[in-house]
Order: sequence, then structure tokens, then C-alpha cells
Amino acid sequence: MGKNRLSRRDFLRVSAVAATGAAIAACAPATPQVVEVIKEVPVEKEVIREVPVEKVVEKERVVTPTPAGKPVIRWQTWPNAEYQAAARAGAEIFMNDHPDIDMIVEPNPPGNKMEKLMASMVGGVSPDIFHYWGLWFAKLHQRGQLLDLQPFVDQAMTQEEIDDFVPKGWEIFGRLSFLPGKRLAMPKYFNFMWLWFSEDDLKAAGQDFPDIDWTLDDLAEAGKNLTQLNADGTVKKYGAGFNGLQVMERHFYNLERFGGYFVTHDEPAKCLMGSPEAQAGFEWLRARLFEDHTWLPRTVQLTIAGQPVVNGQVPLWETGELQFQHWRDVEGIRTINFFHPPIGPYERTSYLVSDGEGLWSGTKWPDAAWEVMKFLSGPVLQELWCRAGGVLPVVMSVVRKWPDIMRETVPNSEGANLNVPIDAFEMGYGRDDERFQCQAEAEEIINPLLEKVFVVGDAPVSVLADACPQVEAAQTCELA
Repeated sequence: MGKNRLSRRDFLRVSAVAATGAAIAACAPATPQVVEVIKEVPVEKEVIREVPVEKVVEKERVVTPTPAGKPVIRWQTWPNAEYQAAARAGAEIFMNDHPDIDMIVEPNPPGNKMEKLMASMVGGVSPDIFHYWGLWFAKLHQRGQLLDLQPFVDQAMTQEEIDDFVPKGWEIFGRLSFLPGKRLAMPKYFNFMWLWFSEDDLKAAGQDFPDIDWTLDDLAEAGKNLTQLNADGTVKKYGAGFNGLQVMERHFYNLERFGGYFVTHDEPAKCLMGSPEAQAGFEWLRARLFEDHTWLPRTVQLTIAGQPVVNGQVPLWETGELQFQHWRDVEGIRTINFFHPPIGPYERTSYLVSDGEGLWSGTKWPDAAWEVMKFLSGPVLQELWCRAGGVLPVVMSVVRKWPDIMRETVPNSEGANLNVPIDAFEMGYGRDDERFQCQAEAEEIINPLLEKVFVVGDAPVSVLADACPQVEAAQTCELA
């Protein structure tokens, strides 16, 4: 079976992605011509004998047909042209190494992807493999729509392969379920929350760039220094911002900087929003928005298309998604950079988003689908992803190549802090969000309150503490 390392031919295909984007599949080296002779004889398994001849390879296959036929694995992934091209190139490499498995690449559907995915599962026509992240994998698992991958891992993965995954990343994917010994997904790529900043704006304001010793107080002070006011005292340009003010999954790591939590994995039915540490984390962010008036409001954020630092709307922004287009969009306009998030009163944390590939429990070909999933998280496909758009890989053997790939592909990224992902992953401060036992029910109560506190601004952070009895009363579902 195939191995997760680049052969010479695979390397040429990877290079073709970087050079030609959507034309990658067309530019891959041609497959050698094969002459096949199929003979039916009474044997129980396929035997392949390869005999070199001039300019072709003759393969004599002896096949016993099976009732189910050849496995055909449908893989649904990003619809962008560059990623679809990389996916097709990866599929070609995989099928060359696994001639007994066919692999079909499909783009994610437009619109409500989760709703359409659930409908296809109920209808028995779901893709075998699909992309989502931790919170949604947990919900799909509760509905019985995910296959547990741990038995495949135990049987087919070496310790060396497991050790290559980003530190904390493998652990995160092993705890998407509350049940021990379950693995609901394999990593696809890592989105990570950093500080993005405009070098031009910081220099103009006399503001030092972020450094490794920056604290939350330093971040708050920088936001004040960078905020620009009109003559009447109203805000002309906000100094900083925080993405996802109205949802639980983007708040949890800010609480952890103060030693607080919404909930912990060990006690998933216990609400902790009323602890002094959690309340301090909530209040720090609320004060930036409604007392300092230095943080970009959510209402203004919604009027902006794209990334606020890239668009010049705000000079300092905490978000993720390190991709090529962020540098290409500003070439010749402004200089953008990024750095580690600041240290909180308790610790430095950030959101290491569990974007992964799930395997539908209704797949007809679980063993073949696992072979595909293992390949998708392995070095060959991960480098294709990286060269297609610059997303952060899930294995350190490719993460360490990321700075060079960025410099090769985007010239104006040369002066950026491109070693930050390597350092951050090795430091291991990334976390995935903590979830309640009945997360959907908890969100129905908590997210509207986050909206009132951090978007509308008409409620104190204590309303989140007051909601804990209601949240705990809603924890009536079974652990999954």
C-alpha cells in the first residue's frame, strides 16, 4: 500500500501546484501506459505481476470479482479552484499507490453545508469523507453519523506517524468525544488565532510591534494608542479587535488566559461562567469595547468584507487563517505581519481549531475510506494543501517547510514572522474549545447573552454567571 512520503514523481506534482494553481492536475507527469490482461482463474485474492517491456509495463492481473465491486470513496472538500486542483492531484497520487481504490473529489455545496450534509446522511447518500471542525463532529457523533476511527489508528498507524502531528493537535482530536478511546476525526489543517498587525499603522502611531513578552495589558494599551478620534471625540478608526464576539467557541481561550472556563471536559455538565476568573476574562473584553471604545464593534465588523487588518480597517486584530491571499491582497499597499497572542494574568493560550475530516458511519467501504483519510492527514497531501493556499499543515514535517513555501510563493511575505507557527506549535499553547455535554442546548442559552454583553452592550457580564443554573438544567442528554 502507499506510503506517506514524497517520491520524485510526487514531488514534481507538489511543485506543479505551487507553479500553476488550478492547472495542477494537467501539469502532473503523465502516467506510464499500462497494458492490462485480465484472466479469470480460481484464486481467492488479486495477484499482480509487473513485467518491464519497451516503454510500457505489462500487468497481468488475476482477479476474483467480489459482490460489492471496487471501493469508490467520495471526498467532499473546499470548493476553491486552487484547493480543488490540489485535491485532484492528491487523489491521483493516492490512486496510483492504491490501484484497488477509486477516489472522487467533490466540492462543498454552497449554502448551509451542515444542513445539506445531515440531509444526505439521513437520505443514505452522504459523501464518505467530509470536512468540519470539533464542535460539529461532536454533534454528528451524538446523532450516530460518525464512524469511530480509533480502531483504525490502533491497527494501521505507527508511533512515528502519530508523533509527527502538531503537538496538542493529536490530543485535541482524541477528545472530541467525552467517551474515552474514541476518535471522531482526523486533522485536515490547523487554523490558529494570532495577532495580526499593520506595520505601517503601528510605526505611524509610534507603537512598538508585539513581542514575546506582550501581556493583555500591553495589548489594551496598544489598542488605545492606535485608536484615532474625530474632532468631536467620536472614533474615526478603532485600534484593535477580537474576532467572534458573539459565540462561545471564540471566547473560551480568552477566559483561559485568566484561568477561567465556560465548562471543562472533565465535568461537562457543570457551568463555570460565574467563577471570578471567568468573570474577569469576560469583563476585560467588555471594557475594551464599551469603556475604552478602542475595540472594533461587531456591528462595524459586519460591514467589512474580509480581514480587517488586510483591508486597512483596524491595525491590530486577533484572528487566524494564515493564507497566501492575505499578503497578495496588500502587495504594494501596506505591510502586514503577525505574532504570538499575548500572555494573560494566568497563562498564554490560543484557539487551535480542530478542522478535520470525518468518516460517515454509513460508508460502504470503511477500510478503503480509512486508507484515504490517513493519506489526507499525511505529509504528501498536507504539502499539496500548503502549496495551494498557504494553510497551516497538521504534521510538523510539513509545518517546518511552511516558511520557505510562503517565501517562494508570496514575495512580500519575506519580512514576516514566518517562524511563529513553528515556535507556537512547539510551545504547545494552543487549545480546542471546551464543550458542554449537551452543547447545542447550552449554546441556545449562552450565545444570545454573549450577543447582549459584547455586541449590543446592554448587559453586564454577570448575566452569564446568572445563566449557569439554566445551562446546567439543560444538560439532560447522554454523553457521546
